Amino acid sequence: MIFGLSALILFGGMAIAVIVLLPWFRAMIEIVLTGFLLADLSEPVWQDWAWIHDGNRSLVMCVVLLILSQLYCSPLLDRMLKLRHCTSKTRARTSLGAATVFHALAGTPAQAKHLLDADRTELFEHPDGDESRIRLIERLPGGARVEELYVILEEKWPLLRDFEWYLVRSEVHVPVSAGRNRLELVETPRGTVVLQSSTALLMPLRVALLQWIDDAQGRDLDQKLARLEKREWAEGGSSVVFA
Repeated sequence: MIFGLSALILFGGMAIAVIVLLPWFRAMIEIVLTGFLLADLSEPVWQDWAWIHDGNRSLVMCVVLLILSQLYCSPLLDRMLKLRHCTSKTRARTSLGAATVFHALAGTPAQAKHLLDADRTELFEHPDGDESRIRLIERLPGGARVEELYVILEEKWPLLRDFEWYLVRSEVHVPVSAGRNRLELVETPRGTVVLQSSTALLMPLRVALLQWIDDAQGRDLDQKLARLEKREWAEGGSSVVFA
């Protein structure tokens, strides 16, 4: 094998420490670990090739990492490698009430100020007074604007919203342009269970890999709930009676 088991265990331990201390470095760590594994598993295929010897094995590793980085991080292949109706589901818990969670994650135009990202939301309204649709314009962290249209299929306030969404326009590349989301909240004596399902009409393969390997949607939901709990704690708890 290119790398012994002890080396993989050592690198794996170091990777866990780096992920905890530097979460933004997570994707690169996953690429490297996956590259090590693929290079070792494929060694029986190329180990007898004449041009590969001890000095060139690092080149094999570099090629594997290059291919993985293109599949995993680069949008260059997004148009060619796509999956249809790709669904991801996640579940989380919070000590907050369902109404607080609903207005932060789903939102209603009448209570737009309670959206989790209200500071980046420029418009959140029912277009032409149609309550079955919502128009959203928000600024992404980098400052670019994105406009989306939501078509509500089912809603039971404050426990459920099932809707289709469509990208209207964006100032930056967005890998997914249409889909269906379902947010369901279950109240318990200790808070709220959050169930979230997202289906993309067309999803680039690299984004699907990210969802599967990295549990991107699950981590995103956990981070949102953590931010919401921190906000509510800073404000002394929600004192707003939602209608």
